[in-house]
Amino acid sequence: MAEGIILLLAFQLDHLPTLALHLYAILKYSIQHVYGYAI
Repeated sequence: MAEGIILLLAFQLDHLPTLALHLYAILKYSIQHVYGYAI
């Protein structure tokens, strides 16, 4: 399991801008969902 996570992270390092964008989108959605307002 840990090896898979490490491989996934290594793969994602090649796509950091995309990963950052996805994390931002997830955080934004989560905040909207939990607090009920848009950023």
